[in-house]
Amino acid sequence: MVKVFKRFLRWPFFLLFAALVLAALIPILRAGYNGIAHAISTTPQITEAASVAKGQPFQLHVQGFQPSEEIQLSWNGNGGQFLGMLTTDANGAATNCATSTNCVVSPPVSGGTYTLTAIGGTSRLQVSTSVSVTTALVVTPQNVGLGSTIQVLGNGFLAGEHLAIYFQLPANGTISTTADGTGSFTQALTLPSTYNSQTSYFVYVTNAQNVVRAKTAFSFPILSLISSTTKATGGGLITISGKGFLAHESISLYWDLQRLRSIRIGKINADAAGNFTQTITAPFLFTTNHATLVAKGASSTLQATTSITLISNFHFFNLGNHSGGLRGRGR
Repeated sequence: MVKVFKRFLRWPFFLLFAALVLAALIPILRAGYNGIAHAISTTPQITEAASVAKGQPFQLHVQGFQPSEEIQLSWNGNGGQFLGMLTTDANGAATNCATSTNCVVSPPVSGGTYTLTAIGGTSRLQVSTSVSVTTALVVTPQNVGLGSTIQVLGNGFLAGEHLAIYFQLPANGTISTTADGTGSFTQALTLPSTYNSQTSYFVYVTNAQNVVRAKTAFSFPILSLISSTTKATGGGLITISGKGFLAHESISLYWDLQRLRSIRIGKINADAAGNFTQTITAPFLFTTNHATLVAKGASSTLQATTSITLISNFHFFNLGNHSGGLRGRGR
């Protein structure tokens, strides 16, 4: 009986001991579970836009790293190069340029495909992706006339690369240029003297092997003639503006008075962009006339028109409002 009682007294101590051991094991077990779950759920990933232009921010997002971890970005461009750092949030993710102070951009490098790598500073987790650095080509100004001179600006080429530039077809003439140490260039190019308004035009850049390295679209302006007024009385001043002619060409101005003879106004030269602005004087007419003002290029033969009503200064001859012609007392 005494032995049974003693054994009974031992049970509380055993239960207390078991409870203490279990309480100590729970945090360990929980940490182990969380560690396994974290390892399973934090496979690093990187999402990057397919391409980037030199000097532009990388459009990338990383996830699966530790919270508040410093992520080192590098690539194999320029023989292997450190790009910058990102700091992950509480979820172990980070987006480039999420803040103005945390923005990694593409450094000067020739166009091509590179491998970009993100490495966790603490976890040493690593993930890579491919990114294409594109060549960029810009033409300025746009919408200038035939025979005008434009500037072609390029970057993302090989340093010292020998290039040829032409408009639409090599037959229009090629200009040689060489990219500088950063793979950039600026080159003047003269436009041809003829074009088809239904054709889409491009400026091309080729390398020494005649491979097209880049191209960009170019738009000619719509041929037009604009007047400051739609009605004018003889002697009145009219300001006209023309666009889309051949650069520096002579342009003839004249009135087309329908059934009456044409009236020559004079000539004016287009500027370097094929545009002009001129103030002319409306002619004196005996009758009001719905006239057409014509501007015609001497070299390009391009012709633009605008309609202007020329109001007669001699109201006695404006018979349009009188059904019976001249009125009088004679029979």
